[in-house]
Amino acid sequence: MNANAQPTDSPRYRAVPAPTSAIRINNAASTPPAQAVRQERLRAALELLEGDGPPRGLLARANRGALQLLEHAARESAMAGTLVRPAGPAGRLFILHRLRQLAWSSAAIVTMVILRSGMLTGLEEGRRISERLAQTHVDRHVYGDFNEADV
Repeated sequence: MNANAQPTDSPRYRAVPAPTSAIRINNAASTPPAQAVRQERLRAALELLEGDGPPRGLLARANRGALQLLEHAARESAMAGTLVRPAGPAGRLFILHRLRQLAWSSAAIVTMVILRSGMLTGLEEGRRISERLAQTHVDRHVYGDFNEADV
């Protein structure tokens, strides 16, 4: 800082011209006291606002909003479809990649169908075996020495 420079020489401390006393006297004479107080508060607040810069995050918020607007417009544009599917060798690789994904998905579906049908068949077989075991137990132990002729 220059030795002769005043603190008000920096851009942060700009001098705001105050209204002349004649304007104040004229305003005070023509307005009611409550309105004069409100006007004075407004003038003081405006002087404070003029001395300060914009809020700290204002530029960042404005840039973020502008980028989001541009990204949305780019996604919705007609050219976005051509950007998603490149032409030439890269386009062929893209198609091969999609086909590989489709092949893996279909293999997973077929595997799930086979496992589900195998599990259901296994459960059905287990039920049949358990029913035969139960019937054998009843025949041997419950009705083993029972004779229908005794009835």
